[in-house]
Amino acid sequence: MAKALEAEAREALNRGADEAVYVRRNAAIEQERKIKENELQPNCSCKLKQRELRERGLEGEIALERQRAALTDQRQKTNAKSGQPRLRTQSGY
Repeated sequence: MAKALEAEAREALNRGADEAVYVRRNAAIEQERKIKENELQPNCSCKLKQRELRERGLEGEIALERQRAALTDQRQKTNAKSGQPRLRTQSGY
């Protein structure tokens, strides 16, 4: 009977130890996940900033091209009214 009680007590201790190991492992996994997220976050932020800068640059180029086209049209209209020959554009037409 004493051996049976000892076996039950050992099993209870082993279950408690197994549960403690399980909890520690899960905590370590969660901590590693948080560390990895923190390492990736600055990289994502940097890529987002680079993308925003590229988009702003493209928007600026588009605005500049629109202004050039408007000036070219305005010159052509002015020249047509004054009778001067048409200005060549960059493409040669």
